[in-house]
Amino acid sequence: GKVALVTGSGRGIGREIAMAMAREGADIIINYSRSKEAAEAAAEEIKPPILPLHGAAWEEALIVAAWPEHKPGTQPEEQAVADFALIKEIVRSIRNLRAEKNVKPTHRIPATLVGGAHTAILQGQSRTIASLARLDPHQLTILESLEDKPEGDIALVVGSVEVYLPLEGLLDTTEQRTRLEKEQAETRSQIKRLEALLSGKFSEKAPPDVVEKERRKLANYQEKENKIASQLESLNGS
Repeated sequence: GKVALVTGSGRGIGREIAMAMAREGADIIINYSRSKEAAEAAAEEIKPPILPLHGAAWEEALIVAAWPEHKPGTQPEEQAVADFALIKEIVRSIRNLRAEKNVKPTHRIPATLVGGAHTAILQGQSRTIASLARLDPHQLTILESLEDKPEGDIALVVGSVEVYLPLEGLLDTTEQRTRLEKEQAETRSQIKRLEALLSGKFSEKAPPDVVEKERRKLANYQEKENKIASQLESLNGS
């Protein structure tokens, strides 16, 4: 009554393990990534009942699926990781501000997110963001761009995303300016580091995809610095 999944069971030690477990009465799941012929041969030797994972639509197959193949020029995992990191940082920044200002966890607040190139992923994850950051999902607005900044709102910059929270009275102008200036200094430091890195031998010796990744980081920091500068300008003019 046991079922055993044996990886690489089409050949070598994996095949021998599969055979030994089959002789003990286990149903074997044949799993392979390269040799379909070897897996089929192992399956024929083991005899039904058998549950192959890959192959030519055998009657006994539980699942028939091709092994995932990487498509040149695509980096889906890297993009997914970057999207997750952005959502995580947005939630962290909002929760930190709530904690600093003693906003009760039960108090769900409105918010406006200006996503730019990240608008689609933010809209797709709006319920998650609202739940984790304790925002009011009915008053969570996600826009691609915003001409006029919400007057009186506290502004956060997360990567290239702007977050506006209507917590007027909880953070004075001086305090907000100090926070933004600190973020600006940290961002400029990263820009300086990456510009020095990319102008040196790193660009010649490192793999092209690694160099491109650092260039994207630089572009993101430059965009963030521009947004912070814009918010500081708005504060200084208020």
